[in-house]
Amino acid sequence: MSDATTPVLPVNDEPGRPRWRRIAGGWWVPIALVAAAAGALFLLHQRWEASETQVQHRNVVTAAVTLGTLTLLLGWFVLLATVALAIRLCTLGAVLVLAVAAAATMTFEFGTSGDLVPRVTWRWSPVHDRTLPAITVAPKAAAGQGEGVDVIVPAGAADFHQFLGPRRNGVIENLKLARDWDANPPREVWRRPIGAGWAGFAVAGGRAITQEQRGEEELVVCYALATGEPLWSHADKARYETTIAGVGPRSTPTIDVPRNRVYTLGATGLFNCLDLVTGERLWSMDICQDAGAVPLEWGNSGSPLVVGDQVIVNPGGPNGHSLVAYHADTGKRLWHVGSDPASYASPMLATLAGIEQIIMIHQSAVSGHALGSGHETWRYEWEGRWPKVAQPIVVRGDQLFLTAGYGIGCEMVEFTRKDDVLVPALRWKNIYLKAKFANAVLCEGHIYGLNDGTLVCLKATTGERLWRGKRYGHGQLLLVDDVLLLQAEDGYVALVEAKPVEYRELTRFTPLKDVSWNSPTLAGRYLLVRNAREAACYDLPALD
Repeated sequence: MSDATTPVLPVNDEPGRPRWRRIAGGWWVPIALVAAAAGALFLLHQRWEASETQVQHRNVVTAAVTLGTLTLLLGWFVLLATVALAIRLCTLGAVLVLAVAAAATMTFEFGTSGDLVPRVTWRWSPVHDRTLPAITVAPKAAAGQGEGVDVIVPAGAADFHQFLGPRRNGVIENLKLARDWDANPPREVWRRPIGAGWAGFAVAGGRAITQEQRGEEELVVCYALATGEPLWSHADKARYETTIAGVGPRSTPTIDVPRNRVYTLGATGLFNCLDLVTGERLWSMDICQDAGAVPLEWGNSGSPLVVGDQVIVNPGGPNGHSLVAYHADTGKRLWHVGSDPASYASPMLATLAGIEQIIMIHQSAVSGHALGSGHETWRYEWEGRWPKVAQPIVVRGDQLFLTAGYGIGCEMVEFTRKDDVLVPALRWKNIYLKAKFANAVLCEGHIYGLNDGTLVCLKATTGERLWRGKRYGHGQLLLVDDVLLLQAEDGYVALVEAKPVEYRELTRFTPLKDVSWNSPTLAGRYLLVRNAREAACYDLPALD
C-alpha cells in the first residue's frame, strides 16, 4: 500500500533537483527568451525605420540577436531543462556535429551582398572564374582583320571612354531613350561568360574594354562592341580575393583616344598602360609599392584620370604619396602630393568656382589640386573613416555635393573664391542620401541617388528630400537626358523619371540575374552590363 503523502516527481526530473533549478528548467524560460528577442527586434526595426539606419547595420544586429538567442536556448536546454540528462547530452553532441559538418562542407561569402547577407555554397562547388577557359583571340583580330571578327562601330554607337562617361559624372547627353520597353523591347546584341570582378566597360572606336579575374590572372580584355568577340587580352599574375569583398579587379579602364592607349588599375595596385589596338603593354607600375602604400581592404578601385600628358591615380601612400601623376607616354613619375589614406573614389577633373582642378576624395577628407603640379589648393575634412565610394558632384559651379554610406550621409560644401584660393564651408548636411556603392547624379537642380539602396530625390539648394521611391539595392545609375537608367543590385535595369514632383518608374527589363554592382556603360544606344559572371550588350530603343 503506497503512502499518499509521498510527492510524485515528473518522469524526466532528477531526484534531489533544487527548487530553483526546477523553476529555471521550466518551458516558460525558452518561451520568454524568444518573446524577448522578437520584441527587441521589433522595437529596434521600428527605430531603425524611423532613423533610416542602414540595412547592413540592421542585418548585422538582427543576426547577432538571433545567434545569441539560439545560443542561450541551447545553453538552457543542456544545463537546466527538465529533460533526461542523456537526451540533453545527445542534443548538444548533435548540434556540435552539425556545426563541424557545416564548417567543413560550406562556405559563407559576404562579398556578394551589399547588405552583408551571406551566400552559402558547398566547398566543392566549382569557382566560376577558375573554370572559365582562356581567352581565345582570332589572329589579327585587333587590327580589324580577324577572320570573321571585325572591329566596326555599330550604327548609333558612341564613345564612353572612362568611368561614368565623358565627364566622369554619370550624365549622358544628346540621347533620348524610348520609355516603354514592353512595347519596344531592348534588342540583345550579344551575351557571354566573363571573369570575376566589379569593373565596368570603357568604349571607343567599336572596342569595349574591361577588367576581369580568371584563376590566378588579372586580365584586361578588349571585346568587339558589335559582336562580343575578344579582340585582345593582357594578363598579369595577380589575384585579389577576400571573404568580405569578393574576387577580382574593380576599377573601370580609361581610354586615351588621341594616344590610342588604355590605362588600367588592378585591385592589388598594378597600373598598366596598354596599346588600344593590340593590347601590347607599353609600361607598367605597382603604385602601392611605388608609393609605400598598402592595397585597400576592398581592393584598389580608383579609375585612372588622364589630364594632358598626365595620368593620375590615388594609391593613398604616406609621406606625400597620396595622389600621384605619371607621364602618360613613359610612366615616369611627374609629381606626388598628400599623405591621406585612399578612398574607393576616382580622381576627377572639374571646374569649381571658375578654377579647373583635380578633385580627390580621400578616406576622411576631400581636396582640390592644381593642374600640372598637383599642389593642394583647398582641403575639406569629411567625418568618418568608413569607405567612401561615390564621386562628388559640382553644383551651380561653386558647390560640391558629397555622399557616402555607413551612416555618414550627404553634405553640400560651398566655396568662396579669394583670388586663386578657394575656401570651403558647409552649406547643409543630412542623412537622406547615404550612397554606399552607387554614384548620384544632378538634374535641373535636383540630386538623385540610392540612399542605402532606396532611390531618393533631394533639392540641391536645401537638401530637402522631395520623394523616396523604390528600393533597388546597391546598384548603379546614369542620367540619360531626363530619365535615370538604373541597374538594380539584382541585375534588372529600369528607367525612372528624373522629376522632383513624384517618383515614377517607367519601364524595366532583366539583362542579368545575379549580383550586379558594376557600373553600366551606355555607348550611344548600346548598353553594356556585366557582373562577376557574365556580360551582355543591348541595343536600347531610342526616340527620334
